[in-house]
Amino acid sequence: MSSGPPSAVIPPDVVRIPDIPIPPNGRVVREDTAIIGPDENWNGQVVVTTSYSAAQMTEYYRVEMPKLGWQETAVVRARRTAITFTRGDRIAMVRIAPTGEVDIVVAPSVRRR
Repeated sequence: MSSGPPSAVIPPDVVRIPDIPIPPNGRVVREDTAIIGPDENWNGQVVVTTSYSAAQMTEYYRVEMPKLGWQETAVVRARRTAITFTRGDRIAMVRIAPTGEVDIVVAPSVRRR
């Protein structure tokens, strides 16, 4: 999970997602979010609602994910934009709806032998 100053008190309604940026004023939709595993090695799905446009969210994730060590591997611009990233042995698919809602699926990557 993201770490703040040791004395920081985090309100109970704040959800922090390890190694995935959440946009300012973005809200994690808890009932649609499932996280399995420990901090930096979790897998699952995170759904975020925002007041931003799809274009703004596309730019946000293309800029912010690399800051957390993710490497962009593909982007598909359509009605629902999809951006794929890799980091170590994990893959993240960021899907952005026309409304600006974002769903992020993180899973182990499959390595071919």
